[in-house]
Amino acid sequence: MWPIGRQNVTVTYTHGYAEVDLPRDVRMVALSIASRLVVQGVALEESVGPVRMKYANAATDLTNGEKMILGKYRQMR
Repeated sequence: MWPIGRQNVTVTYTHGYAEVDLPRDVRMVALSIASRLVVQGVALEESVGPVRMKYANAATDLTNGEKMILGKYRQMR
């Protein structure tokens, strides 16, 4: 269960960049996904009374724009 209130959750993660070296556009993609998760959660569809909302994609799915942004950081193997 999430605590009630604002700015009372801290996220710690490990990634391939030092915090000061993390590219701004990569950070923005991560924040966009986090934002979608807050708004949409894991739901693909929800309804309240007569109102029904169906999301096109899961909140964690990358948009085409996000794929393009992250594509330039992908290592070729």
